[in-house]
Amino acid sequence: MEQIEIDEIIGKRIGPIGAELMAAARAGHLCICKEEVIEGCTALKGDEERFEGMVGRWDDLYYLQRNWVLEGAVVREFKRLLQGDVNPLYIEGCAGMNEKQAVAVEMGLSESVLCLTGGPGTGKTYTIAEIVKRYGKDVCVAAPTGKAVSVLREKLDVEVGTLHRLLGIRSGKDLLFGEKVLDYGMVIVDECSMIDVGMLAALLRAIKTGTRLILVGDHDQLPPVEAGTVFGELCRFMRERGQGYVHLDQCMRSDRKEILEKAEAVRKGEMIPYGKLERKISEWKKEFKKGGFRLLSCLRRGPFGVDAINELMWEKGEIPIIITRTDKRMELSNGEMGTLMKRSEGRALGKEDEALFGERRFPAVLLPEFEYAYCLSVHKSQGSEFERVVLLVPQGAEAFGREILYTGITRAKEEIEILADEGMIEACVSETSEKMSGIRRRLCAS
Repeated sequence: MEQIEIDEIIGKRIGPIGAELMAAARAGHLCICKEEVIEGCTALKGDEERFEGMVGRWDDLYYLQRNWVLEGAVVREFKRLLQGDVNPLYIEGCAGMNEKQAVAVEMGLSESVLCLTGGPGTGKTYTIAEIVKRYGKDVCVAAPTGKAVSVLREKLDVEVGTLHRLLGIRSGKDLLFGEKVLDYGMVIVDECSMIDVGMLAALLRAIKTGTRLILVGDHDQLPPVEAGTVFGELCRFMRERGQGYVHLDQCMRSDRKEILEKAEAVRKGEMIPYGKLERKISEWKKEFKKGGFRLLSCLRRGPFGVDAINELMWEKGEIPIIITRTDKRMELSNGEMGTLMKRSEGRALGKEDEALFGERRFPAVLLPEFEYAYCLSVHKSQGSEFERVVLLVPQGAEAFGREILYTGITRAKEEIEILADEGMIEACVSETSEKMSGIRRRLCAS
């Protein structure tokens, strides 16, 4: 059944506002804003856990019940953790840190909740490491993807895991009703811009009152594919509160200056130079053989989408792959990248083929679901870095706003080349992919 038909059915059952909310929810919005009062919607005071009926109205915001419940859970649990008593731990000596990093370390050890933000190269992971070193071993560090976890494990001497594994989430039921309790004195979560409202609600629910919570990320990156720009909303609330928020803005790596200047221009909505969008398959294949190279596309489908480019790039030998379904038995996580050593003929996996993930080696036929990764979507590239990046910006990329350019550009460590259809850079920088929610407003009102 086509989505238009589904919307028509919903519209007949719960009216045009319900259909509009369903469409907004599919686009990642938790609510919509309307000044007029629409009849048939449940009027909300703001503190209800749930409501009767299909659509609720709080002030000028309209909600489907599921989104109201999830958003409310984030607000209540975040407020509970903010009010938790912690014993401040004061530090001495901040050698190697700049002023804001030192402030972040001090806040991380003295506040119940800290939102730590900053662009690439500003030393977020270094700051986390300094906090961990001073706090001790009673710390758990988590991230939404296997790739981000792998990066953190290389730099931190504490337990690190994916959010799904940490919270024991195997299904949507676990996400909504899980009863896991995290028994740590400090919980640090990286790449928070990727976390949607449901996962954040589950995380906050699992943290004990009195546990220090540090949320780390770059709120200028793409919001999660699912619902809500949740981390950005929490950061805005904490910044306005004037406590528990630090934004790192000093680049600690001079070799990234050109890349970061492009990223900053995009963040401000300014134009950046780019080349004509065209396929350079033979050239890209040579770059892959040198190592440290990756293609990123803003779209999944189409002639310059991820699927088409991966098909054109395929050749027998060492093939980059990305895991798309977590396999706990093999300890491979969704988003983890490796190399397929393709020795047998054809595309089908044979007994001679192997897969490498760091120092781990597996028969390729045993792998969980995976995709070729010559070209990654910008969404899936979050949490990763590559020496050299070619960013493809075809028509349709403007739907993701300037955040898709910012995220793609900041995946590069040394060199970024941007290839775009005419008018696409202008269209992207003039839009934002920020999702509508009432989290900050509900926190301020509570």
